[in-house]
Amino acid sequence: MSAARSDIDEETMTHLRMREFDDFAALLEEPMPKAARELLTQKKVWE
Repeated sequence: MSAARSDIDEETMTHLRMREFDDFAALLEEPMPKAARELLTQKKVWE
């Protein structure tokens, strides 16, 4: 069972060094780029 858990963790978890995490967290605080905002306004194919 631990091999399965290891496989799941490897596919679903991201490990960052403190500096990398700080950079990532700072990006989350910035405004979303215009292209990303436009994508969010588009109708989804499943709608």
